[in-house]
Amino acid sequence: MKTAVAGVLWLVFGVVLSAPAWAASPDCVAIDVSVDDAHHAIDVTFRPPASVTRIALQPLAPYSRKALWQSPDGSAQIEDEAIVVTPGHRVLHVRMDASRTPERQDRAYAPFLRFADGTVAIDTQQFLPPKESTQKLCQRYVPAHGQQVIGFGEASTQPLDLGDTSPAGYVAFGTPYVERHGDLLLAIDKGTPSTIRERVASDVPRLMDFYVRHLGPAKTPTLFLFMQPDEQGVRSFHGDHLPASITLGLMGQGWDSLEEADWQRLTGFVAHELFHTWNSSPTLGSPEGEALLAKEGGAELARVMATASLSNQSSAQWLPRVGGMYNACLFDIHRAQSVASALDKRAPGGLPYDCGAPLMLALALAANPHDPVTGYFDLWTKLTEQRRGKSLPDFAWMDLIPPGTDAALRDALVRAIHAPDAYADGMQAAFLQLGVKVEPASKLDAENSQRYAGALMSHLMRVDCGGNVSFWTQPDGFLIDKSLSTCHVLQAGNTVDALLGQPFATADMLALSKQVAERCAHGSPVKVGYKGAVPPDGDVPCTQPLPALPKPLVFAGLDGVPSTAEAPSRSSPTIGP
Repeated sequence: MKTAVAGVLWLVFGVVLSAPAWAASPDCVAIDVSVDDAHHAIDVTFRPPASVTRIALQPLAPYSRKALWQSPDGSAQIEDEAIVVTPGHRVLHVRMDASRTPERQDRAYAPFLRFADGTVAIDTQQFLPPKESTQKLCQRYVPAHGQQVIGFGEASTQPLDLGDTSPAGYVAFGTPYVERHGDLLLAIDKGTPSTIRERVASDVPRLMDFYVRHLGPAKTPTLFLFMQPDEQGVRSFHGDHLPASITLGLMGQGWDSLEEADWQRLTGFVAHELFHTWNSSPTLGSPEGEALLAKEGGAELARVMATASLSNQSSAQWLPRVGGMYNACLFDIHRAQSVASALDKRAPGGLPYDCGAPLMLALALAANPHDPVTGYFDLWTKLTEQRRGKSLPDFAWMDLIPPGTDAALRDALVRAIHAPDAYADGMQAAFLQLGVKVEPASKLDAENSQRYAGALMSHLMRVDCGGNVSFWTQPDGFLIDKSLSTCHVLQAGNTVDALLGQPFATADMLALSKQVAERCAHGSPVKVGYKGAVPPDGDVPCTQPLPALPKPLVFAGLDGVPSTAEAPSRSSPTIGP
């Protein structure tokens, strides 16, 4: 049986890899990449010079080449950071199962993406040598009959030859919709609803126009928009930026029936990813750690400003959205932890987005208190010019602090990021000095209400389930992990939708949290209610005090900033080559 299977795989390789070998330079490892639609597989051949027996490759972590790659004919031995020639072989065959996208990992690029229409986009970085290597690797992407190969600004039925230029971006094989808008190439999954295709095709040129006006031309990456349904069916976004590509993933179900708020989130998602064309350009690089406050938080502030411009909104209209991210940040940070230490984790989640945007707003106001939009983008322009053509260490968020910034303001911002449990105090001190009008929230909006409800649920689970917390947030409550076996009163596999007889959907969460805090302070039980009243209500003995919950603020306005909106430009600048 094993011999028969191996024979079938070898025949498959014989068909897929029938494209003629190409004339790479003699000192280069020639790499051909293709996609076998019939077998949902990615096929790769390596043709090293006779003197090369081991091909070092860039790390793929947190993904594993040994888990993803196979050599059906045994011509290659696969290591996580290298591929080794099996004696007696000069052409190495590698195959990847491309039937589904690998599980997403935070702060990592998937080795490939599978679209709903069968298109497969491959990350070219997995075929690059380590930075210190002198071995050249020459990549070529070879489409099969009926396929297009799309990437690096090209869409063709002919092979895409990238040579040894150390390219970083996705290259797609398939037959998606392909559109050009000036120099911008869009490849759109045919599984995308037509209304979304039209909206994105309309939004992208207008957003690029806004950024070009404020930041100048930039080399335009190829933009991939794709659908990826999942088992949970929860609608969400997932985007990535590389120098040569932007990927916009629409996850889950229900994309054919969107409400106005969903359309606004879609436009904002596109605006965030497009801004990375500038703030993650080759000149600036893509550092991690604290720099994520500028990279991701900076893209969030750019999103707010760009989408506000499309709607001709004033600062008074877009400022509350930054306030919403400030409030979210307070829930992202664990007590007695600094923002900086939280960012040391490989997967910091939403923290750099939520905590970074208010920080970037403070820098924008420090740069230009009367026109924070212009001030903000000027900071990025100046940072880019300072680093252009130079070999410098990775940039840090503090590199964006404007020269001449008041020492007290600078200290408040640094303290907000570096001192434990100091983000709220540090940022509020900065906002006061910068003229941001902030007020305590007298009533919580929907997002903060859900955060408060989640905090209450987490506390009750820690008390009742031996310190374990595991649930899924749903529109009408919190579904307790059915595999959780350590709870005494809470019923695993059921959805809690009320506390103390008050449904989460309608409760005044500020008042409810005070009531729960009072009961927990006295060791009294807290009644929990379940969706559909099955099982019956239960009383969780609350034997531990409820930790103080963050105090949300409302960002009400800016002193000295006109309330009128930015006038749209009459010109339409050319997007850079």
